This record gives sequence, C-alpha cells and structure tokens, in this order.
Amino acid sequence: MSDWFADAKLGIWNHWGPQSAAEYGDWYARRMYVQGEPQYQRYMEHYGHPSQTGFADVIKSWKADKFDADYLVGLYKKARAKYYVAMATTSICGTRSIDRTGARAAAGRRRTSSAASR
Repeated sequence: MSDWFADAKLGIWNHWGPQSAAEYGDWYARRMYVQGEPQYQRYMEHYGHPSQTGFADVIKSWKADKFDADYLVGLYKKARAKYYVAMATTSICGTRSIDRTGARAAAGRRRTSSAASR
C-alpha cells in the first residue's frame, strides 16, 4: 500500500449514473420487486406494479444534464478528501454522451495543478 494512501484518512467513493434515478438507496433495482420492502412500495406509488413495468422505466428518467465535475471535485476538496473513486464511464443524456469519469479526472488535475501553483 502506498504511504500517501495509508495516510489519506478520507476518500470519497462516488457511484452516480442511471441506477441512481430512483434516488431511493442501494439495491433499489432488486428490492423494488420484493413485497414488503420500502423500495417496492415506492415503486408501486410512482410506476405501478412491477409486473407491468420494470427498472428500465426508472432509469429512463435519469438525466445527466446538470453534471458538473468541477463542482463535485470542489466539494471533495472542501471535505478534505485526499482521493476519490468514481465508478462510472460514459452515459447517454438525450443525444449527448458524457464521459463522467474523464471529466472528474480532468477536474481533479485542474484542482491539483492550481493548488500546486499557489
């Protein structure tokens, strides 16, 4: 393990993409089919019975049109995170493809180089 990683103390792991559309916690896509689970009830309220619709109907509602890598990296820096892990690659937003991982990497490099030049 690298010394910087062992000493980092705080890192941020970010998983944001179409699977986040439901905005109702981890394992939504599985639990929305399990009667008695909160995700099932929420799905019933918003989309109807899972036998008539599916998770594909949820992810259609996800939009990446307000994605701002510089803003997110700024939040990570403000929280004093020493590293972040972005779990995503490319998403399609309408007809526009967004490389969110590349955008975060570029934003991180900009923040690092601007801090080093001070």
